[in-house]
Amino acid sequence: MKQGTIIAKAASVAAPSTRTVHANGSDLELGRFGLKAEAERVTVRKLTVANAGSLADFNTALSSVKLINVDTNQEISSSVTINATDIVFDSLSIQLDKDVEMNVKVVAQTNGFASALHTNTIRLNATVNTADKQSGGSAAGVPATFTAAATATYTLGIKAPEVALTKKDANTFVVVVKNIDSESDLTLNSITARIRPVATDLGNYTASYFLRDNGSAITSLPNAANISATV
Repeated sequence: MKQGTIIAKAASVAAPSTRTVHANGSDLELGRFGLKAEAERVTVRKLTVANAGSLADFNTALSSVKLINVDTNQEISSSVTINATDIVFDSLSIQLDKDVEMNVKVVAQTNGFASALHTNTIRLNATVNTADKQSGGSAAGVPATFTAAATATYTLGIKAPEVALTKKDANTFVVVVKNIDSESDLTLNSITARIRPVATDLGNYTASYFLRDNGSAITSLPNAANISATV
């Protein structure tokens, strides 16, 4: 008869497409994984997530960390220790019935880390350190890990700016770009704009466009771009 086993595996719910960890952020995801019990009910008591990314010390970027049940979005009670290269969740009581899988994610409160840490990465590997089985004793298969290939990579960087577009008149639109990152300056290198004419004949059109500072009296520029297109 197979003994109770706990398996740490890739999450069955995909990670978010945006995986930037910015300074002074709350509840920022660092990674997610799945836990599955086999043969009988298993209770996870302790697990560790280690960084396989390039960030050398978690403490340089993280103020606090917690574990969240992805399916319910509720915090999982634990005692958390943040070390340089790993984070330990102890005093857990994650109870999983036979063949039941739970997706969990690690989220953090970040500090005002320096821009020198930008492009550093976090890629978590989870290890189940202690688990109990319903029939008594420790569950087999621990410690159990899932491979780095199954995890997502999160990158330290700036918080995306807010962009607003409003119509001023028939031919003028105002674009406002606001830097909402409290720790980093923002350099605007380029803007990509999609321009569509209002036309009834759906024929060819020729248009000129350029960017200017809001309030400027300039109405034309030597390098104004001319485009022709068919709609």
